[in-house]
Amino acid sequence: MIPPASAEITSDARLPEREVLYQAEKKAASLAAAFPGTVVIGSDTLINLDGSCDGGGYSSYRRFQALRRRGDSAGQNGGL
Repeated sequence: MIPPASAEITSDARLPEREVLYQAEKKAASLAAAFPGTVVIGSDTLINLDGSCDGGGYSSYRRFQALRRRGDSAGQNGGL
């Protein structure tokens, strides 16, 4: 795995399912030129809790699971 060469700046103007795809595509595009002739896969995770989004990652996943056990409405979007 190679970290992307782009900054992750999110926008509230996009729906969560669109935002996560946008971020995944942006990450892949930031590395594609450095690896011509190869397949570059970008991915992203976004935790959506009652309309409030979190950038994902393991700590976000643990918060998501804890809130889910508590009964809060939460959803996880993934982009690949």
